[in-house]
Amino acid sequence: MTADKRLMLKVSDLVFAYSGVKILDWVSLELEESEVLVVIGPNGAGKSTLIRCMNRVLNPQSGTIALDGVDIRDMKRMEIARKLGYVPQASKNSFPATVLDTVLMGRRPPRWMEEQLKRCQESSGGSEAIEFAGSGHEGLY
Repeated sequence: MTADKRLMLKVSDLVFAYSGVKILDWVSLELEESEVLVVIGPNGAGKSTLIRCMNRVLNPQSGTIALDGVDIRDMKRMEIARKLGYVPQASKNSFPATVLDTVLMGRRPPRWMEEQLKRCQESSGGSEAIEFAGSGHEGLY
């Protein structure tokens, strides 16, 4: 780690297995502020499993993952969502969306947006419009 950059993500000795079959075997990495990480490999290599562990969708058998120096096991899911976006490979969207829209769906909306959604829900027909749009607003509050 360089002196002028902050460590944003640290994965240490991560091990994950599905039904006893190791998918991740002592994986470690560090990502500093402003760096970009690309994970490539063949199907079944563990790329998606790594990402799912990094955002606590899956819990590894051993190892640690830290965001901004905090172990994700000590963080609430909302805290993780504010720091790490996740959009699954497959989605059952029933409406067209741009790439940006899809990426933004993986993030928790800021508090001001939550307040707007609440006001919209309380207004005449607002709840039906949000439901129709498929925002999943009930999980935001």
